[in-house]
Amino acid sequence: MNRDIKRHKILEILSEQYLACEAGSERILGVKFENITAHVNCDEKALRELSSVLYENKEIGYHDAHDVKGMYAKEAGVASFSDKKYLKLAYKNKIDKIKDVVQIVIPIISLLIALGAIYFKVENFNRENELKFKKLEEKIEKLELQESNSKLETSPNRR
Repeated sequence: MNRDIKRHKILEILSEQYLACEAGSERILGVKFENITAHVNCDEKALRELSSVLYENKEIGYHDAHDVKGMYAKEAGVASFSDKKYLKLAYKNKIDKIKDVVQIVIPIISLLIALGAIYFKVENFNRENELKFKKLEEKIEKLELQESNSKLETSPNRR
């Protein structure tokens, strides 16, 4: 799964907890690391790598209260989740990768088409030249035959 999609999933569970806490139905703001890793389907090392960007952007914080060691969402994190910031970023990255591939593939296809057109043009040119050479050879043979016949007719031995 894409790293940005996993970041979105982290913000999803933390934002749900944040909103539940704000609504008063939940007293604890933080979510345990184990619950987050289960929700995102990753290990703690991967979670720390994924969440480092979220910490850096001040979208989440470290939580260690009420026997809950984990993370909590900040207002910026809830806003990022609501705006689907990381989903949009993942989508943009996919589009950029597709553009990169297309920018490589289209010139290659164009080159192959151009080479094919040149090949067929050369083949056609060669066929035309072959026909012209055959006609010229036939004319030369006719002329040689006529010349040899005329030499035979004008030769003194024949009289």
